[in-house]
Amino acid sequence: MYLRKHSSWAIVTGEYPPQTGGVSDYTFLLAKALAAAGDEVHVFTPSSASHPMRSSPTAPLPDWGVWVHPLPGRFGSRALLELNRELNALKTRPTLLVQYVPNAFGMKAMNLPFCLWLRLRRKEPVWVMFHEVWFQAKQGDSLSRHLLGRINRIMASLVARSAQRVLLSIPAWEPLVREVAPAQTQFSWLPVFSNLPVEVDPSRVGALRAELGSCREAIIIGHFATYQEPIAACLRETFLTLLDHDARNIVLLLGRGSKEFAHSLRQQRPDLHSRIAAVGELPPHGTSEHLAACDLLLQPYPDGISARRGSAMAGLALGVPTVTNQGHLSEPLWRDSQAVALAAEFSPRAIVAAANALLADPERLTELRIRSRALYFETFHLDRIVADLRSRRAGRSPE
Repeated sequence: MYLRKHSSWAIVTGEYPPQTGGVSDYTFLLAKALAAAGDEVHVFTPSSASHPMRSSPTAPLPDWGVWVHPLPGRFGSRALLELNRELNALKTRPTLLVQYVPNAFGMKAMNLPFCLWLRLRRKEPVWVMFHEVWFQAKQGDSLSRHLLGRINRIMASLVARSAQRVLLSIPAWEPLVREVAPAQTQFSWLPVFSNLPVEVDPSRVGALRAELGSCREAIIIGHFATYQEPIAACLRETFLTLLDHDARNIVLLLGRGSKEFAHSLRQQRPDLHSRIAAVGELPPHGTSEHLAACDLLLQPYPDGISARRGSAMAGLALGVPTVTNQGHLSEPLWRDSQAVALAAEFSPRAIVAAANALLADPERLTELRIRSRALYFETFHLDRIVADLRSRRAGRSPE
């Protein structure tokens, strides 16, 4: 039997499993947690092989209590008509919760019809979670990129003007959205939680460390992301410098693109081949176990560490000491909490200096293991995010 339903949610997302991606994993975990808390949860998402088209949902997915409504295409006219029909057929009046990323709704990140559709439903309870706001073209970019930036801004304006409440993955988005939102719009920061398990089997982690380290003194330095530029360029020089600095250092690379990145490092330095490991994409528990096996994570970002960085959240949740950097999108909490080691800037030289200083300070390493996990559970844990959403939906201030 299901718990008595307290609230009803209609989550609209451009990504949902089996599609891969951060927003896909985020939405799946959020929907499942809201349902487990007793709420009625419907997810509207483009159809896939695992969610074949059907005229209407008849039962929740096994064990999760979430109704998944597959839509034709990627939020074109057919999908919007179907979305309207199924929303209007619901017995309860749900809060429409949009997981907004401009490029997630098709039409090459220029889906104005979807934004206009949302504007037509503005009299309903509409909440929008801005994972991203808009693409900002820079001087020297092509005309097409400037056009994309202009249309993205119009889209964000339409979406913000449709919302009773705007939720932000990072506080730095607020000034941007306020430029295009009505004055009465309510704003809330809703941090991104880790998409990976936050508990691991210590015996499994110990076995992994034994497999990776040829000696007990081995220092495993990891990174978890997708190895896109300019982060890849920063990591390339950083890892090679650290491997040369101390023969005990071993590099462990996780995530999509990690094997290709490891191959490029080995080609550049064949003599370091045996000290560079990569595991690619793993199931969630496997990824968490490999992260927990690391003595140190390097997670540099061009715009700085921020609460929208799920790759950083994964290590933080497991209490793995992390070296990262401050940037223009970083929240004050990263410096105030002292839960991560902050490099002076986004550069190989600064990241190497911060990593070496941390590895030379066992007390600080132990302190980071405690502080990082404490910060995660106090601020970012999924249970806190769900409690925040449900409190706001009930008209109460979150605790």
